[in-house]
Amino acid sequence: MFCTVCTDRIEERGYLTYCFELYEQKLVVIESVDDILPAGGNEIAFSSNVVWNWKKTPHLLLTGNTGSGKTQLAQYIIDCLISQGVRVIYCDPKNDDDMRFFLRDKPVCYVTEENEIAKVVREVEEEVRLRKKDLDNMGLEEAEFNPVYLFFDELIAFSKIANKKTYEETARRLGSIVVTGRSKKIYAGLILQRPDTTFVEGAIRDNLGCKICMGQMSETAYKMSFGSDFSHVRNYRREIGSGLIYRQGVDTKPRELIAPFICEGGIEQVTVAQVAAFRRNGAEHRHL
Repeated sequence: MFCTVCTDRIEERGYLTYCFELYEQKLVVIESVDDILPAGGNEIAFSSNVVWNWKKTPHLLLTGNTGSGKTQLAQYIIDCLISQGVRVIYCDPKNDDDMRFFLRDKPVCYVTEENEIAKVVREVEEEVRLRKKDLDNMGLEEAEFNPVYLFFDELIAFSKIANKKTYEETARRLGSIVVTGRSKKIYAGLILQRPDTTFVEGAIRDNLGCKICMGQMSETAYKMSFGSDFSHVRNYRREIGSGLIYRQGVDTKPRELIAPFICEGGIEQVTVAQVAAFRRNGAEHRHL
């Protein structure tokens, strides 16, 4: 009736309260890096009123069926992280052509082979332990380490190409990074077509602070992504790039997300400042 999105329905003392979006989300079209929405430190703006602070709400679960816009959204997030001086690592057992082409000239560690993937995940987990040792030696709980973001796309594909021992060890290390990496400024982003609990345990899912489901998914998929309290949520928009987002500590329930549309070549070029920031981080060194 109001031609806007209902964000919540509250039943209390015999009354029903409906909450609506005051402003419709507008699709952001990105033709160049200059079109990326401005945001504060450690923030990524998906629209004018949906912003994700990846430091305060750490770790990402990004799910969606083929063709839902999941890959483009991942590319947008990666480019924003690079521009903020974050060291990005991307594990791609699918060896996806679009992602490989997108990352070809960017300062990102991109790996596709079984041994390479197992190696970089092991090294990132070791970095967590080394940073914890530094914190213990200084008597601190947290320090301004250079941030690292490890993306894994996707565990199900890795389980098909890796032997059982390698897969189980890598999955365990990923879980350890998710659970213990926040205070060491090491973060993980899990990208999946289906958030099956066989591959993402409930305890690990609960530590993924930002959850995004792209496209239209089943009630079971929403339950596995957002939890049983939100299994009834739905994305009623049909266009590519639409979905739902839930940020722990920010949203009371999943809300509508319209991911930015990236024109061909819109964020392909890496700036000198981005490369310099990556080199300052150092792919093999850790600094306070």
